[in-house]
Amino acid sequence: TRLGGRVLIVDQLGSIDPLRSLEMDRFLRLRDPAHQRLLPDADIRGYLDANDLVLVSSEVTRERAHLEDAPYDVEIGWYVARKPLPS
Repeated sequence: TRLGGRVLIVDQLGSIDPLRSLEMDRFLRLRDPAHQRLLPDADIRGYLDANDLVLVSSEVTRERAHLEDAPYDVEIGWYVARKPLPS
């Protein structure tokens, strides 16, 4: 984004447990073969910081999703970040 611009990211979050995250990624590839991997909250925040974006607000919500007839719980991360103006 340009200086002063804002970015909205909304995505399902991955687990900080690498084995659970691998399991969830395999599960999601059944629905979408192009799926690569879910990122945990800390990774998303790290990518924002690494790209000089300042987190303005964030929220993590829990939702129930369904794949065919199999329900599962997911965490959805909502992030608003901005590119600061030069001082």
